[in-house]
Amino acid sequence: MGAPRRSACATRSRERELARLRSLSVEERIVAALAMGTRFAWLKPVPAPASR
Repeated sequence: MGAPRRSACATRSRERELARLRSLSVEERIVAALAMGTRFAWLKPVPAPASR
């Protein structure tokens, strides 16, 4: 069984994001990483069921 197929849209989106990340300086990458907690604060992890 091969790797799952990606849509053309998903592939383009991934390539754009990789190009954006490659263009960032080290300082910009650090600032972006430190902002992740704030940027995604709306995400609330849900505990896994006890049966796992």
